[in-house]
Amino acid sequence: ENANLISVKVADVEYQFDQYKGTIHQIRKDGKLWLNQPTDFNIWRAPLDNDSLMKAHWLAAGYDRATSRVYDYRLTEQESAVEITFKLGLAAVSKARILTLNVVYRIEQNGLLHLNIHAEKQPHLPFLPRFGLRFFLNQGFNQVEYVGYGPTESYLDKHHATAFGRYKTTPESNHVPYLKPQENGSHYGCREVKVANSSDCFTVQSHTPFSMNVSPYSQEELGSKKHQYDLEKSDSTILCVDYKMSGVGSNSCGPALKAQYRLNETEWDWAISLQIK
Repeated sequence: ENANLISVKVADVEYQFDQYKGTIHQIRKDGKLWLNQPTDFNIWRAPLDNDSLMKAHWLAAGYDRATSRVYDYRLTEQESAVEITFKLGLAAVSKARILTLNVVYRIEQNGLLHLNIHAEKQPHLPFLPRFGLRFFLNQGFNQVEYVGYGPTESYLDKHHATAFGRYKTTPESNHVPYLKPQENGSHYGCREVKVANSSDCFTVQSHTPFSMNVSPYSQEELGSKKHQYDLEKSDSTILCVDYKMSGVGSNSCGPALKAQYRLNETEWDWAISLQIK
């Protein structure tokens, strides 16, 4: 433990965790930094045309600017693993708490990192655009392979034109250049995603299906620009791994998104594993 960081090192891999935010602050392998900025818990997406009516409710609840804050944490050293347990809240300044999270990071002696998350959402708040983790990997991580619905984008309510399989892509080719920038390129029903550079590989796996998106653009950039040609690429490969992404719907000119396609649970559990090679 050093200042506000907890560091766990296994062989040539080191994980740093932020005591104040309960997130992964940095990943190192052989002394090389893998993240351009810390990981965060992510509930926002660049609004779709079909989100136009919900957007005001999401903004009023502070979903676009929510950050995590740790209330308590516990560090447990075991014979073959280290566990760090955080109790934290996700909220925006001057807004009601959106989520209460109990997050357990378990680092095995082989370097495998397991995340177990128990989430509780305030029932009076609108459904969430998404819930997951956002990683800002070095730009060199541009080789992507995933097991899920593809090769085109797929969502909870928009995947019947895709097929489940193993696919390869890049952040640039995964991006869908809609005339008006918005959420795009997510892949539903994933079991595994690998993001690699010339020598290293970052792998995320789960026993339960998750959504995945990899992009050269941040959701803030996509949400702030009016035209595709205005977009400026990030200096990171942005990987979003989501417990669930709410569906696309047709609310720009049709009915509101159906309840079964909304992330509106008041309580859920999610477990994923991260492997650094």
